[in-house]
Amino acid sequence: MKIGVCGSPEVAVAAANAGLDYFEWGVQTFLQPRADEDSFRKALEAARAAPLPCPVCNGFLPGDLKVTGPAVDDAAVDAYVATACARAEVAGVDTIVFGSGGAREVPEGFDKAEAERQIVAFLKRLGPVARRHGVVIAIEPLRYAECNILNTVAESARVTRLVDDESIRLLVDGYHWACNDESEKDIVAAAPLFRHMHVATRANRRTPGSEPCEALPRFLRTVRQIGYTGRLSFEGRIDDPAAELPVVARMLREG
Repeated sequence: MKIGVCGSPEVAVAAANAGLDYFEWGVQTFLQPRADEDSFRKALEAARAAPLPCPVCNGFLPGDLKVTGPAVDDAAVDAYVATACARAEVAGVDTIVFGSGGAREVPEGFDKAEAERQIVAFLKRLGPVARRHGVVIAIEPLRYAECNILNTVAESARVTRLVDDESIRLLVDGYHWACNDESEKDIVAAAPLFRHMHVATRANRRTPGSEPCEALPRFLRTVRQIGYTGRLSFEGRIDDPAAELPVVARMLREG
C-alpha cells in the first residue's frame, strides 16, 4: 500500500522526509480547468519540482458547477471535465477524487431520486472521457454534515455499480465513514470497487496519532482484511508536518 498526504508541493517536502510515497493536490489548484494554459503550466512546474509525485487530485468540481438540480449546464460541466482529464494526463495524474459536495448537493425541494439519476448520467458521460486520458474517477462518500447525497459507502457503491464503467470507481474516507457511524461490513461488501482511500481522526480530522480515535484501528484493520493494496492519503489538519507526518507513515503502514 502506498501512503500519501493531501496538500501542496510545499507539504510534499515534509512528506518525502517522513518517508511517504506521494502527495495529493487539488484539481482546481493544480489542473486548473478554468484557467489558461500558462497558469496550468506554472502549477505543473511546481508539482514536478516537488520531491514526490502527485498521481492523485481531489476537489474535482467547484461548487457552482452543479451536477444536480434544475440548473445543471451539461455543456459547461462536460467542457470542464474534458480539460481536467486532458491536463491530468499531461501531469501524470491517474486518479481524480469526486467528492465535490457543493456541486452534487441536492437543492431543497428537488427530487433526490432524480438527482441520483443526474449524477449517474454525468458519470456515464465522464467515464469514456476519463478513459481516453488514462484517468479513473473515484466517487467519495461524504459525511451527512457536508452533503445530502452519496453519503455512505453502501449508497456510493450502488451508484458505482449503476454507472458500470471501469473508469468510475469508489473511495472510502475513514473520517467520513466514522462520522456516519458506518459498518466495516459495508467496506468489505464494496471491496472490488475501491480505487483510492483517505483517512483522518474522527474528532477533529487530524493526523493519526495526534489525538485518540477509536474508529481508526477498526478502519485500518478492515482495509487490510479486504486486501487493499492501492493508495491511502491522509486528508485533514496538520499543525506540524515535520513532526506529524513520520507518525502518519508509521501508523498507516503498521495498521
